[in-house]
Amino acid sequence: MAIREDAVNYTLKKQEGSILIVNLEIDPSVREDILEKTYKYLVQRVEVPGFRRGKVPRSILEKFLGNDFYSEAIKIAATEAYKLILEKEKIKPYSYPYFELPSSWNENEKMKVSFSMEIVPEIKVGEYKGFNIEMRDIEVESNEINKIIEQLKLQHSKLKPVEDREIAEGDLVYVERETKDGEKLEPLWIRINGEYNPEIEKELIGMKISEQKIIETQFPEDYPNNKFAGKTVPLIWKIKKVWTYDLINEEDLAKKLGYENIDDLYKGIKDRIFSEKLNREKDRIFGEVLERILNSSEIDPPQSLVLSVAEVALKNIIEDLDKEGKTLEEYLESIGESKEEFMEKLKNNAKTKIKIDYLLDYIAKRENIEVTEDELEKVIEDIARSEEKDVKEVKRVLDREDLIADLRKKILINKVREFLIKENIKSKGGGSE
Repeated sequence: MAIREDAVNYTLKKQEGSILIVNLEIDPSVREDILEKTYKYLVQRVEVPGFRRGKVPRSILEKFLGNDFYSEAIKIAATEAYKLILEKEKIKPYSYPYFELPSSWNENEKMKVSFSMEIVPEIKVGEYKGFNIEMRDIEVESNEINKIIEQLKLQHSKLKPVEDREIAEGDLVYVERETKDGEKLEPLWIRINGEYNPEIEKELIGMKISEQKIIETQFPEDYPNNKFAGKTVPLIWKIKKVWTYDLINEEDLAKKLGYENIDDLYKGIKDRIFSEKLNREKDRIFGEVLERILNSSEIDPPQSLVLSVAEVALKNIIEDLDKEGKTLEEYLESIGESKEEFMEKLKNNAKTKIKIDYLLDYIAKRENIEVTEDELEKVIEDIARSEEKDVKEVKRVLDREDLIADLRKKILINKVREFLIKENIKSKGGGSE
């Protein structure tokens, strides 16, 4: 039999991070019932010399255990009160409660208890349809196609080292840089074609391997090292290696890439550029839709979940820095942030990510958006095709690494994304499509 409802008085207080604090009092009228429950629980578990287990009289068991008996009674009372409050208030715990229990519970005295825990957040989502966001027209210019063709030609051409002439337009140059006082910067690979920096490339043309020149070098505002960010600094540029391309012709390039002819190659690249631009435009619209929905919604992710996601992000960043031979401390110094500021930024990013996850799950359920087995099968087939593997082999890998659920989740998110874009694009007639 559970604790009587009228014997428990309590107050609830919610805090940020979906934390619920409960302060309660248990009336002394149920103290004897709790002590009896405690006895029935302990008598089956405690060995008392001279008695068979389960046959020890309560008075002897209380005397034998002393304060431990009453400590257990307090725990039982608090647990029953906790369960009563959960049921009455329809609270869904996200984490186990942390209890603050009294050291004693005297006769004719109310027992005061408090506990805190994270709860599953109540999600209130605002409007998510009919925002009438205008989709920009998408065009593919001929110079964009030519640029990709040029890149593909370079990728499928042979490089020949240059040693006996000056740097010319079209060459690939490997340079090292340092300040006048000897501080080295990261080396660069530069194709002399006007894309990196026309002014600097102009300075490099005519130089030879092993030559060096002082060049006024302007750094962008977002350059990782604050010492140089946004400044113009005279650097010593040293030519270390030079290559020239033995370019493939377009007809051979088309055949190598599986196209019938040059026209098909250009059309394929145009379609690819159009698709990439369309996806970027959809990303822009989706981002705006999410921002609007979040601004009109109430979602308070559990604190422990936020910390967990932030810690994973930090771990990934540290691993990436380690591959570059850098420490977190060095990186923080280069961007001018303390570890506390950086962690706060990670926590805010984690909170936003979790809010979006909750939001998309909510919309999927409300709109009955689901992933069918056929859709899952098609994506697996696409993965197998792209990796040139057998479908059964891909399935075995996904099953073995327990990734099917993650894949299904990604497909669902993409379906919700497409749904939200469709519902919020402004039609040519003026309303949402």
